[in-house]
Amino acid sequence: LTWVASVQQTMKALLLAAVMLAATAQMVAMPLANKVFNKPVPTLPEEFTAHLHEVADPSGELVVHMVMAHDLTNNRGRSDFLDGPSFPFPVTQIIRWDIDEFFVVFNNTKCQETKQTGKMNVFFDFPDNVTYIGEQTILGRACDCWSYTDLGDEYHFCGANATHGFEPVRVAAITGAHLWHTDYSNFTPGVPPLSTYDTPAGVKCEPGESAIPLYNTLHTMWSNIVG
Repeated sequence: LTWVASVQQTMKALLLAAVMLAATAQMVAMPLANKVFNKPVPTLPEEFTAHLHEVADPSGELVVHMVMAHDLTNNRGRSDFLDGPSFPFPVTQIIRWDIDEFFVVFNNTKCQETKQTGKMNVFFDFPDNVTYIGEQTILGRACDCWSYTDLGDEYHFCGANATHGFEPVRVAAITGAHLWHTDYSNFTPGVPPLSTYDTPAGVKCEPGESAIPLYNTLHTMWSNIVG
């Protein structure tokens, strides 16, 4: 009887140890799972050039095609609005807040110059509520995606690895007055050369009225401006 009782106690001890081991393994696994779920957005460069295509959802109609240069460090930027219903001809905005200048060029034939002081915003500025939502295939690329809200509206941001590092692929408005998504292409990190901000050769810039740059943040989209 003593031997049987000893075996029973041993079995109980082994069972208890197994339960504790399983519980410990679960406790270890949960933080790991949360770590993946709460995967942070990789740091994106604040000096870059890129093509952006904004499309209205769900119609799929092009809102605007633009080429952007953004340079937070040197406080300058450029936006070339090349195509879209609101642009019968190209319009260019050149921000030279490093020298207190702002230029608007119409159809590469007319230029307005305004004395203006400002500070470039952080373009890839995500709120604290940004949450990793998993992987998606976008434009044939394997992307990591995040969800966040801003002023009550939900946005999704997706990016992918490239030879030069992590880069944006798409940002989309999921809720709000205007639904849209913007696809990025030809994303080139690094400080754009100073010649990027040249006005058209042979075109004299005349004094113009005070104006506000239209694109300076991640989700200041054209559809929000004209809506």
